Amino acid sequence: MKKITLILFAIFSLLITSCTTNDDYYNNVPQDISYVVHDFDLWEVDHTQTTGSGAVPFLDRAITVSFFNGVLYANNNFSGFGYTGNGYGIDVGYYGLNFNTVSVRHDIYGNFNFEIYYVSQNTIQLYDRYNNIRYTLNGFNKTYYNYDYVFYNNIEYFLQEFEAWRKVYTSQAGIPNDFDNENILRFDTQGNIFMSSLDAPNVSISNIYWEYQGVYDIFNTNNLTAKILRLDYGIGGIEEFYLTVINDNRIRLEHTSGTIYEFEGTGYIQFLRPGYKTTHRLKK
Repeated sequence: MKKITLILFAIFSLLITSCTTNDDYYNNVPQDISYVVHDFDLWEVDHTQTTGSGAVPFLDRAITVSFFNGVLYANNNFSGFGYTGNGYGIDVGYYGLNFNTVSVRHDIYGNFNFEIYYVSQNTIQLYDRYNNIRYTLNGFNKTYYNYDYVFYNNIEYFLQEFEAWRKVYTSQAGIPNDFDNENILRFDTQGNIFMSSLDAPNVSISNIYWEYQGVYDIFNTNNLTAKILRLDYGIGGIEEFYLTVINDNRIRLEHTSGTIYEFEGTGYIQFLRPGYKTTHRLKK
């Protein structure tokens, strides 16, 4: 009896080992995962995880991309973020799926081929072997995507999306100060540089004379939708404001003197500088 039991145990062990080996083998065989790009409405590009020596311009400039029925959509700007294209952004090209790859024909930048790698339930990587660059994308359902959180955590990019901000309102309240005379602002994309002009608000962009230049910083407050904007003029001193957004091209600046100013953006730039902050605290 003992002999038979040992023989059966040996056979059973052999079968388990064989099945485990086969499972491991098949798990390592490439699977058709192209369908995963349709699992989420929005794929947010996590620029902090991008690796490689090359570049894919349309992904470098994207906040999110979406794949729908062969059409590729992208959110490239913070002005209109959450509203443009019903939250999906603009139509930027076409795509095709094949096994574990996606081919993209971008309207401006042309053709790209990506290998798709499954990382987790809502994370994939797109690898462009030709350009040697890998992008990490996190998937979200649009209904639960926190557009406001992303917008207000990247408000400096919103300010940079206009060639100039023109003063359109000054309150009667407040102590007179030097900033009362400054009518146009510009926030550059390099080195947090701002410029300021005393020209009339309605002067054409090409004719603006920028009297002042300095460095600007934006600080958080206890309120997600309100920020502190600090303009450092160097030897000219510092001006500080309580910054809130009125709409997609109008901001409100409350000066420390108590004066409230409103500025409207002009010369909209449909373009996003790479490097915005997504963090991993978004509502999933």
